[in-house]
Amino acid sequence: MTIEWTCHVCGKVRPDDKISVFTRTNVVPGTDITFQENVRYCNDNPECAAGAPEITWTSRERMDPLKEPSPKEVYEYETMYRGFSILRLIRYWIGELRWRKKFWERNKCHDA
Repeated sequence: MTIEWTCHVCGKVRPDDKISVFTRTNVVPGTDITFQENVRYCNDNPECAAGAPEITWTSRERMDPLKEPSPKEVYEYETMYRGFSILRLIRYWIGELRWRKKFWERNKCHDA
């Protein structure tokens, strides 16, 4: 069984010996945090080898902690927060209903 990888440049699935990795070290702006980006490319295709350094998974604008968020990012955050708030509220209601059910079962008035 041979391991296969997808080329990030052309999108073809290739065997392990036909794939190489271009590694780039980046720094998060305004910090000392470094990370690596790895881009897989076909080592037998010159177009893929030339295109690998151009591919990036991050943009400097999104990594800048001092940059104002775009309206889309604000909307996505607010939507996510609303969703979590609704889930918390539903979880509270379910817990409250379970507590009331247990309370009423424990404190039933039994008719003689």
